[in-house]
Formats: sequence, structure tokens, C-alpha cells
Amino acid sequence: MIFYILLKTIPKTVKVLVSGSGGFIGKSLVSSLKARGHEVLLIVRDSRGARKQEGAVLCDPVRGKFNPRDFEGADAVIHLAGRNIMRRWTDSVKAEIEHSRVAGTEFLASALLGLENPPKVFICASATGFYGNRDDEVLSERSGAGQGFLARVAEKWENAARAAGSATRVVNLRFGIVLARDGAALKMMRIPFLLGLGARIGDGSGYMSWISKRDAVRAMEFILANDSVSGPVNIVSPTPMPNADFTRCLSRALRRPVFLSLSEPLIKFVLGEMGEEVIMSSVRVVPEKLINAGFHFEDGNLETFLRAELGRTEL
Repeated sequence: MIFYILLKTIPKTVKVLVSGSGGFIGKSLVSSLKARGHEVLLIVRDSRGARKQEGAVLCDPVRGKFNPRDFEGADAVIHLAGRNIMRRWTDSVKAEIEHSRVAGTEFLASALLGLENPPKVFICASATGFYGNRDDEVLSERSGAGQGFLARVAEKWENAARAAGSATRVVNLRFGIVLARDGAALKMMRIPFLLGLGARIGDGSGYMSWISKRDAVRAMEFILANDSVSGPVNIVSPTPMPNADFTRCLSRALRRPVFLSLSEPLIKFVLGEMGEEVIMSSVRVVPEKLINAGFHFEDGNLETFLRAELGRTEL
């Protein structure tokens, strides 16, 4: 069965255009696609960057710069670009977060719609923030949108991608917390533990939906190869965990005790709305579509993954 799934994730050579290729996930995806022999072109917004990078094409939604010839005949477009949300949200920051996701996707979807030979698939990033804070409710792709800023942005973001048209399969990647040693999430979690300041969030009951970067990249390649997968897809492991359990797993992987608890009022005071929606939200998301399509997760056990990924870590 696993051998069959691996075959399904290695299709014939395809031409793929990727935005956000310099990001944490984008870099690994591009590297993996190239290693499999696919033709990968990087979508960049800066004309100077397009000239400097081999295999780069220009697409600037702000200035309306787009050359249809660069996109004609592509098998897939994977859109991962979007501003970082991990900072205190002012009104201007929130506008920037929304605009970078919604307006950029609207422009790209409209551009693809106007092509004579549009791509077979348009795969666009989204987030489990779509569901909002839902306590311990089990959330699949069939669950509706939640409340809050991130939920509203994610819903607009996904609707913008769907405008790519009926001739193109559209997939919305609802990413959970993507974990890897070189990623921002684990770095932010790890340092307090190594300083003896590891802490759970509140009473630790809030759920965290996570996935290893390796499985996230494999899931994207699986989706690329499987025409039956469309619409929203939860890019999370099948084992969402309460924060208390997640914290214990990280504590054991780093061999550091946990004595502290970060109070919710403190998080709200320091981080504001971002802390409330990102740090304190409980999202118990399951990857129903990936499981039903036959995808195999390599990193389903959090503690096993963290021990392998982090080992005995020093500052």
C-alpha cells in the first residue's frame, strides 16, 4: 500500500510555477520537486529578482505586471505567498496581512482564467485559522468557517482562489502549525524550554493542529499528482493534541522540565489580538480528505517526531 502511494506521488515530469518559493515551506517544496525531475519556475514580484534568478517569472499584483506567456502550458501553479502573521496586529498590519493574501490571489486567479491553456491545477495556501477558536470540536474540511479576523481572511482567500475557473482544479491548503528544526514555530517554542522557561498555554486544554514540514511537502506533492483531490484540504497530522500534551512531548524531547503556565490575560496584554487568535485558539483539525485519498503520514506521532527532529539540543 505504501509503495503504491509513493508511486502516486511521483507523476510524469510536470511544469510547476511556485510563488513564495523563498519561504520556509516553499524552499523545501521547490527542492523536492526539482529532485523529482520536474520543471520548476519561481514566481517573483520584483523585476530585478526575476532577472537575477534563473527560472524566475515576474507576477506583480500591485503593479499589474504579468506575462501570460510565462504561464501558458504550465501543469500547475502553487501559490504560497503571504505576509507573516506572527507579530502584534495593528490596523495597518491586519490590512497588509489580508491584502497580501486576498488581493494577490485574486490577481493570480484572474490572470490564470484569461489564459488560452490554463494550468490543470491551482494550489493555493490557506490556514486552519479558517475554523476560528472551536474548543474541542473535531473539525474536518466539511466544517464551516469560524469567527475572528483570521477566519474572515481565510474565507476570502479561498474564495479568491476559486475564481481561477472551472477548467482548473483548485485546492486550498489549510495549513496547521508546520514543524521543523529550521522553522519559526519550533524555534520560538524551543528557546524558552532550553532556558528553563518552558510553559503551557493557560490550562493546556486548547488543541494544536500540527504537521511536520516533511509531511506537508509530501502532502502537496500528493495533491499535485491526484486529480480527485480538490477544494479545501487540511494540511495537518491525524493527531491534533491539547497544548498540555504537546508541551509534555516537547519537554521530553528536549529533556527540560515544565513548571510554568502562561496566563491568557498575560498573552492578550503582550500580544493583543494576534495572541488571542493565534496562540490561544483551540483548533482540533483532522485531515479527512488526505486520509480518504490514501495519503500516508510519516510523522504521525508528535513525540517520536520531536525526538528525531530535535534530539538533545543546545542553545
